Amino acid sequence: MYSNARYGFDLKLPEYFDCEEAVNGDRIDCIYSDPPMTIRVWGEVNHEDWGFMEALQYDQIGLENTEADDLEVIREKSITMGGEDGVWAVWMYNLPATGEDNISARAYTVKDENVYKIELIIDASEWREQENMFKAVVDNFNIG
Repeated sequence: MYSNARYGFDLKLPEYFDCEEAVNGDRIDCIYSDPPMTIRVWGEVNHEDWGFMEALQYDQIGLENTEADDLEVIREKSITMGGEDGVWAVWMYNLPATGEDNISARAYTVKDENVYKIELIIDASEWREQENMFKAVVDNFNIG
């Protein structure tokens, strides 16, 4: 069980991930090597007073403007995350440096002055096998 004191959330992560909390205490980064994947879970102050959809759209624009080519929205659906309304989005994109297609699956919610995010980055060919694991991580997310 991981607990984040700075943003008041906790969740259960798969034991096979190697996890490290960020120095500033806003997130945890977890990696696994077979298949290669990364989970990031973080909170941030909602300076813009956005809802979860605005936070998602902002991140999608950021992904389009940086490392991703051919960004495609695979799925967006409403969810409950940490007892709050939220959204789940799955994007596929190509990394020009490697030529590989990746998936960025993200879940978002907002509570009080904070935005909460969970992200899985994985090779597109591995997504279907890991989707239920990501869903379990999202389902186990709790806010204070």
